[in-house]
Amino acid sequence: MKLVRTVGSDEKADILLSGKYIPPLHATLTEDDGHTYIEDLNSTFGTHLNGRKTDRRTELSTNDKVRLGPLLFHWKVFLKCLTYNCFGRRKQAGSGQLARK
Repeated sequence: MKLVRTVGSDEKADILLSGKYIPPLHATLTEDDGHTYIEDLNSTFGTHLNGRKTDRRTELSTNDKVRLGPLLFHWKVFLKCLTYNCFGRRKQAGSGQLARK
């Protein structure tokens, strides 16, 4: 099952972030077959993964550092949590969620 969620400052974004340098639609998070990917949506300040700017769909791994504009997050994978992920749907082992640092 593939699930895509938008991240940005627009109230219509699935994951709402606030901040002066966060565009209405900054990136997408895609969960597909137990893997999670992030992709920048041509934002001005970009999406950075572990200190490197990424401009294509990139798989996230546990403890990755994700920077969206000025906001820094650590990606965590919870292998034993089977209830809900950050996308608000039932998840399988290995799904992740953003945890703001």
